This record gives sequence, C-alpha cells and structure tokens, in this order.
Amino acid sequence: LSPSRARVPEMRCCRFRAKAGEDRFDWKAAGVPQALTQELEEQQQRKKAAKDAKRKKEKQKRQKAQAAKKAAQEAKAKEEEEQKKKREEEQKRGPGANPFNMWARQPTKRELLARAAEERIKKMVSSRNKN
Repeated sequence: LSPSRARVPEMRCCRFRAKAGEDRFDWKAAGVPQALTQELEEQQQRKKAAKDAKRKKEKQKRQKAQAAKKAAQEAKAKEEEEQKKKREEEQKRGPGANPFNMWARQPTKRELLARAAEERIKKMVSSRNKN
C-alpha cells in the first residue's frame, strides 16, 4: 500500500522518506511524495497560518453580518410593535377621531345626534351641580 493511498494521515507523511534515504528505494514508483525538508515544513506552516487568518476574518465578517441582521430584525419588530400600538390607540379613540383616515368608518347621523344629546345632558347636569 503506497502512502498516497493510505487512510491514516501519518502514513501519508513524507518524513520517513528523508529518514530512509533518497537513493535507497524507487520512491516515484511507490507513489511516495517528495520528502519534507525544513523549508517545505515552514512553507506548509505559513500556508496553514494564512488559511487560519483568512478563516478567522471570514468568521468575524459572518458574525458582524449576523449581528447586523439581528439588529435589523429587532428594529423591524420594534417598529411593527409601535405600529400595532398606534392602531390599537386609534381604534380606542373611535372611527371619527382622525378625519384624514379614509379607511375609518364615518359616524352615522343617528350617532352624531346621540353624541350631541349626551353632551347637552352632561352640560345640564354639570350646571345643576354647580348651583
């Protein structure tokens, strides 16, 4: 079994080639990659460090994006809550409270007359209580 086809990562490591000697076996026929020298190991470490730094930056970027998305969702939820409260207040005030709301139901003539009568009764009762 050649090291390039081995399942265990330690078998794929090329360090044993340098220990055994370059001219001792036909390494190419066996499918063994080039022996690791000090320079190659340092190069691999630099590549790994660069990849790790890139992954770290990407992770930070994703975290910032997630935080921004979460903040936007919270702001949207807060705005929807405010709109809901505003609609509830308008409903409590009655349909004729906002004359510019074209969707509000206009009071009927009977309702207007009843409101006017209630106001007259309140004035009469308040004037009697003052005397």
